[in-house]
Amino acid sequence: MELKKVAAAASLLDGAWTVAAGAFWRQIFGTSSRVHSADNIILLALGIVLVIDSLVCFRGVLEAFYASFVLAIVAALGVVSWGVNLGSAGFVVTALLAAVTVIVVALGARRKTRFTEEDHPLNLPVFG
Repeated sequence: MELKKVAAAASLLDGAWTVAAGAFWRQIFGTSSRVHSADNIILLALGIVLVIDSLVCFRGVLEAFYASFVLAIVAALGVVSWGVNLGSAGFVVTALLAAVTVIVVALGARRKTRFTEEDHPLNLPVFG
């Protein structure tokens, strides 16, 4: 599978998790975290934007990969800054998804998919 498709899929999965975290905060992270309803809306909005951006990533738009990189970091930092129990399963899933997304998206954004004219495999050598 192409690395850009894997990066887009990781971004989509992270976006879906962020939407779920925003919608079901108390169930995922527990009631001990200090989060307000405005924070849930922010996280939900970040997740929706990340899902839309990852769908654009499937089209191969390079700028969308950079946006996914930033959005994954912002969403993970938002979860951490709102006082989540660092030992909870929700935090572990959030941290792992964010780390995988950031790494794979960074690699996918740097991956060169186009050949230059000189490097194209169908370019025949010219003798003479």
